[in-house]
Amino acid sequence: MITVNEYIKDASFTAPCFVRGDASKVLAHLPDECIDCVVTSPPYYMKRQYLGGGIGLETTYQEYIDNLLAIIKEVYRVLKPSGSFWLNIGDSYKNKQLLNIPHRVAIRMQDDQKW
Repeated sequence: MITVNEYIKDASFTAPCFVRGDASKVLAHLPDECIDCVVTSPPYYMKRQYLGGGIGLETTYQEYIDNLLAIIKEVYRVLKPSGSFWLNIGDSYKNKQLLNIPHRVAIRMQDDQKW
């Protein structure tokens, strides 16, 4: 098995490379503008409880969005200018009120990160 960085550096690899792991850790080790496509469906806020913890279990939806945007910022850095980013994110309710998380994330992506 090869590492992601070995795959990126060797142009002879033509098959897709699927990467799995903690996004913040994996992305931090990748060079700028090296990825063609990112497809992700992060855990929704307050919807699941995973054994290893992780994103989605934050105390507030604002904290959840901040953590998600930290990862999205790294996606932006590693994505080629011609690359594509597919983010599947659902919404959550609190006290019978829709939190509008997908909209809040999209607005912050545009305003804070210039997507």
